[in-house]
Amino acid sequence: MFKILICLCFVVTMNFDALCQVANHTVHLNEGSRGNVENQEKSVKEFTICQRKVTIMVLATLVIIAGVSYNSHRNIRKCNFEAQFQKIEIDEQEARLQRLTEERNKILRERNWLLKEVRHRVKNNLQVVTSLLNTQSAYLKDHVAIEAMSDSRNRVHAISLIHQKLYASCASDVDMNTYIKDLVTYLSDSFCTTQKGIHIKQVMDPFVMELEQAIPIGLILNEGITNAIKHAFDNGTGQITIRLILYENNQVLLTLSDNGKGMSPNFSLDQTNTFGMEMMKALCRQLNGSFQIENRNGVTMSVSFRLQKTKLM
Repeated sequence: MFKILICLCFVVTMNFDALCQVANHTVHLNEGSRGNVENQEKSVKEFTICQRKVTIMVLATLVIIAGVSYNSHRNIRKCNFEAQFQKIEIDEQEARLQRLTEERNKILRERNWLLKEVRHRVKNNLQVVTSLLNTQSAYLKDHVAIEAMSDSRNRVHAISLIHQKLYASCASDVDMNTYIKDLVTYLSDSFCTTQKGIHIKQVMDPFVMELEQAIPIGLILNEGITNAIKHAFDNGTGQITIRLILYENNQVLLTLSDNGKGMSPNFSLDQTNTFGMEMMKALCRQLNGSFQIENRNGVTMSVSFRLQKTKLM
């Protein structure tokens, strides 16, 4: 647009210069030949024609400038209208997104509240079961029955402890490091390992595990630690070592070893049908893992399985 205006101004200027030259020429002619009427009339006509041309060019320039200005104004209004329309669309999309976000957050809050309530009730129900087992044990006289009740109470507590951790942290996964430490503390207090001279060492990688895998691991550890405390040490002193290692391929290795007297040389895992051993093998199958137990300066129990999803702490 500016280039057109410059060209028009240049044309008008050229014509104006021509008009001035004609006028000057006319003045000279008038001075040189004042009596020549024909020359005067010719000069006047030329001046008049040139003046008309300049006037027409000026008017045309003004018309073009007005047209260009109007077109520019229309384009500006059109751009402003499109910008306002786009702004309205963006505002509507932001409002819809905000509504969807609020609805999602509401659903998540309700879901978390329901999960927390379920875990709370499960924890309370398991504590009721533990209390019933304790009450029943008080009326038993047979040592074997009392010991069976105690083992069942510890198994229930191992499950209850997981739900207690989930309820307290409002999380969907179990921090295995903290959970195993609390489980070991509970079993140590139950069997008075400090007074017996039994030390439980823990070597664990920090990561979390889903509830479906954490419960079998807790029950396997409860069974293995209980058996080691009861049967591994004749003189009552020794060490139990727990290792929970997470490898790069999401493979988890749980080992529970002691430096006690070990198993009988004739021991066979396939031929052993005690309740505790059968339960550990069933829990390992639930994890889709492998279960091994062998004599190695005591007893070493190994459980290898794949973690469902990796979440490091």
